[in-house]
Amino acid sequence: MATLTTNLGPNSAVVAFAQSTAVTDIMDAIEAVIVAHGWTIHDSSAGANARCYKSQNADGSTFKYVVLDFNTALTLIIKVYETWDSALHTGTNLCGLHSDVEFTQQVNTNDKGLIYIYVSSRWMAFIVKAYSTAVLGSANHTGVTGCFEIARDNPEDTVAMGYPCFCFLNTGVLGDGYSLSKPSLLLPRTHAGNTGTSQYGDVSTIFGKTSLTLKTYNFCPTTTNPWNGLDWAISMYAHGPSNEVKGRLFGLKLFTRDALFFMDKLKVPCDGSLHYDAAGTLTDHFIVPGGNVENSVYSSRFLVPA
Repeated sequence: MATLTTNLGPNSAVVAFAQSTAVTDIMDAIEAVIVAHGWTIHDSSAGANARCYKSQNADGSTFKYVVLDFNTALTLIIKVYETWDSALHTGTNLCGLHSDVEFTQQVNTNDKGLIYIYVSSRWMAFIVKAYSTAVLGSANHTGVTGCFEIARDNPEDTVAMGYPCFCFLNTGVLGDGYSLSKPSLLLPRTHAGNTGTSQYGDVSTIFGKTSLTLKTYNFCPTTTNPWNGLDWAISMYAHGPSNEVKGRLFGLKLFTRDALFFMDKLKVPCDGSLHYDAAGTLTDHFIVPGGNVENSVYSSRFLVPA
């Protein structure tokens, strides 16, 4: 077979593709996984070798839109939009940096490889492992790229207020690559109404908040939690550019900096929405990298539900 899909857990799968596999075969295999996990095909003609998918947000009335674009040779470009018109095949408020080399994923059909998919109705994210070169993620950063919904934890961030509750990010950039041109996350539209290159955001935890001088790895714990002796699973809050706190990222959590490696599995107590909850149900998660690998150590590590 040109592709082979293996389910890894309730919210994850891996698509193996052979050398010279047709792009449409890879697209079909990915589509089968994400549609089975809460996403709907919204526009099958979103461009050459591109398809648009949507998923309803936790608020029950708004949607997030993701275009998976394979039209650039050897590359998966993930485009996150606030809206998408399936008749006109166009979207509004595209998150920036989608085509930047640090945010794309390499899908080299001249080689064979593995496409890891992490997906639920709250998020859709990917990391690709090349076979011959063992490159994981993009050429510049080792990280998962995708769309993550943001919980409406801020009581003022209501549906009626009308701001999108999801973002675009790469865990490699989030982990160690923050700069003015490479923000922690990107929003379709900010509270100030900014779109395009001004739609950046930050991430905070109980240990600190990203900035031009403070990257995630600067406040990622390197030792276990002194309260329970276990590794950390830390909720992350999304911020807009004017320091407005939006809410927790669904699914994604910050992990102990120097523990375990890619796709190692562990259990994390979570509530029904898979946010960290010390009194919650133990739920399988995978380790995913957050930054360049130096001496076999990632700059940061994150958790996604398995």
